[in-house]
Amino acid sequence: GSAKDPAVAWQQMVEHAHVDLHILGARGLDFSCLGKHFNRWQSLAAANNLFPEQLAPGLEGQQLVSLQQLELSHCWWQSDVLPAAIEQAAGLQLLTLSGCFITSLPDSIGKLSSMQQLDLSYCEQLSCLPDSFGQLSALQQLDLRGCSQLRSLPDSFGQLSALQQLDLHGCRQLRSLPDSFGQLSALQQLDL
Repeated sequence: GSAKDPAVAWQQMVEHAHVDLHILGARGLDFSCLGKHFNRWQSLAAANNLFPEQLAPGLEGQQLVSLQQLELSHCWWQSDVLPAAIEQAAGLQLLTLSGCFITSLPDSIGKLSSMQQLDLSYCEQLSCLPDSFGQLSALQQLDLRGCSQLRSLPDSFGQLSALQQLDLHGCRQLRSLPDSFGQLSALQQLDL
């Protein structure tokens, strides 16, 4: 048989992905066709992609109501902050940004009140977390391992009442913890 046009194959894959979509190392694909499908997906993994420049057109204006897991490991972005559209994923439980080139998270990250696991490991340019970080009331696991430029944790950090596991190993610039750190009553595992 003849080889299928990659653009046609891509669009067919998007059309038929009912619950999960995994995009690994895909460059040069047209991501604008994703938009109308985002509301049905529970899991999206887009490792090793240019994001948000490629995925942003597909995310614009989407409510992302079904999205529970978003994995964006090792994405090299031209902008250095988390795309605004992700903040609308109110049901998001797992967010993985491991190894991404970001310097900060938006204040509105605190709106992701269902998030239970956040992996920011090896985001080597991440220098701070926003004050709204304490609003992540369901957060149980936070991985900041290898965030070598992280200088401080926000005062609101102690409000993470569900936090059970925290990994700060390799955060070489982190010299002190906020006073509110002692309020983390659910904390069971701390890696320094």
